[in-house]
Amino acid sequence: MSYLDYAAFDPIFWLHHTMIDRCFALWQALYPNSFIEPEAQVEGTFTYVPGTVKDDQSPLTPFHTDATGDMWNSETARSVTTFGYTYPELAGGNNTNSSIKAAVNSLYGSTAGSTGLSSKAKRNLIDREEAVDPVQTTVAQAVTSDGKRRQYLANIKAQKFGLDGSYFVHIFIGDFNPSPASWSFEPNL
Repeated sequence: MSYLDYAAFDPIFWLHHTMIDRCFALWQALYPNSFIEPEAQVEGTFTYVPGTVKDDQSPLTPFHTDATGDMWNSETARSVTTFGYTYPELAGGNNTNSSIKAAVNSLYGSTAGSTGLSSKAKRNLIDREEAVDPVQTTVAQAVTSDGKRRQYLANIKAQKFGLDGSYFVHIFIGDFNPSPASWSFEPNL
């Protein structure tokens, strides 16, 4: 799947994206009030220039809703039922948080995802002498002009729903513009 020109022809790509869609649909059902936060487009696309602020009403070009040229947006495409399908955990009308959580827990266990990396992955980190808490640590590496590798660690602890919505944590290595609107474009981000 690493060759973008051909990835969509590989059946594993379809299975992967179906699972992503399913996980997102479950997450949306559990957290219906948390959706898209307006954010500036970091890189340009064929329809958006860098800096364009996109939100849940931004057209999802080139996906047309009808023959008149109207486009889907994140709000109109929010529910999988709009497209005529659902997932077993969401079917049947009993879509309470507790029933969805019970279904997910029966498939994956009540502690799924709560510890970050698996114990095998943690052992691999320790074997590479990176004995850090993988749940709370961001690791960035840079190669200096003399060929030496420099590693930066940022330990971040944040209460899961501390700000009553989604948020970003920006980490800069070096100077940056004090205006938050420019942070996504800063070279030292």
